[in-house]
Amino acid sequence: MKKKILSSTLGLLLIIGLVATACAAPAQEPAPATTPDPTTTPAPATKPSMEPVVWILASNVSKGNATDDMFVPGYLFSRIIYEETGGLIRVDVKNELYPPAETLYAVADGRVEIGHVTLNNHIGDQPLWGLSLLPFLYENGAQMAYSWLYGPEVHKLYQDSLNAIGVQQIAFFSPPPQEIWCKSKPITKVDDFKGQKIRTSSMLQALALEPLEAVNVNIPFGELFTSIERGVIDAAITSCAAGVSIGLQDICQAVVAWPITPTQPYIIAVNKNVFDALPKDMQDAVMRAGRQASLACIYGYNLRLKDSHRMADASGVQVVSPSAAETQKASELMSEAYESWFEITGDEGRMWLETVKAWIDKDTSAGWAYGY
Repeated sequence: MKKKILSSTLGLLLIIGLVATACAAPAQEPAPATTPDPTTTPAPATKPSMEPVVWILASNVSKGNATDDMFVPGYLFSRIIYEETGGLIRVDVKNELYPPAETLYAVADGRVEIGHVTLNNHIGDQPLWGLSLLPFLYENGAQMAYSWLYGPEVHKLYQDSLNAIGVQQIAFFSPPPQEIWCKSKPITKVDDFKGQKIRTSSMLQALALEPLEAVNVNIPFGELFTSIERGVIDAAITSCAAGVSIGLQDICQAVVAWPITPTQPYIIAVNKNVFDALPKDMQDAVMRAGRQASLACIYGYNLRLKDSHRMADASGVQVVSPSAAETQKASELMSEAYESWFEITGDEGRMWLETVKAWIDKDTSAGWAYGY
């Protein structure tokens, strides 16, 4: 009997187990292994178009002005070109590396890659560049700089003449205008020039003063202060800013804004072979840097002129301008300087002058630049 009961019990348990198994939810199949996304390959880094280089910039500016960005555009340019080229072109400025008249040719023959050059130093061997010093041609230095920046015909005149020497011009600067510092009586009329011993710094300045019966005295800038102080000269043509920098406000009674030679252009030029060997993107960057430096200096020179006039005035110096009638009178008399220049430059000089005058006649941008 007990065996039957045990057998029935085991049978019942077996049946219950089978039923439970049959009713249980089917087992989940294991999820397939997740295949990882293929790794995205980073874009290759853009390869610079050239290896980094350092250019030596020979500057005509004296070491005494080496910290003044407005008078040493090379320093300003060195910062801008570093940014424009992503650091691929760095510029090391060397002041007084060569005598002023040698810097341009040191760039042309490859002794240095780049230079900050005063065009006035080359009027003897490049007389066409004397155009900038013709009396009463430009309203002010800013107008001349604008003619290079925005006048393609004027730009081409200078660029072609510089290319022929072996350099590429990339920037153009014209510091504050040349004015007349007077030791005593202000020279505000044409008749006031007669017999006055006046310091000039160029052949064309001297030619401009001849019909006014002034006595031309060529004196280096470094001797200007003592020459006025000791009475060697009665007056000096230089910018108000330059005069203030050497203390002329302490020994002069007036500074007169005669627009006899209102410009004294400087350029930054690169050796033509060096420039031509640059990749196109770097050539464009160099030209952009030069343009930005040129525009920055126009603004900076405007501030420098106004500051120097304020400083002279604060020292008791009269800051005056001749009347329109006297300016016109002087302009007519000084036209002889143009004929003297044409004798040297011939038909090419006349073409340069006509090109510049055509641009000036349609220019409306420069009258405000120096606050005139």
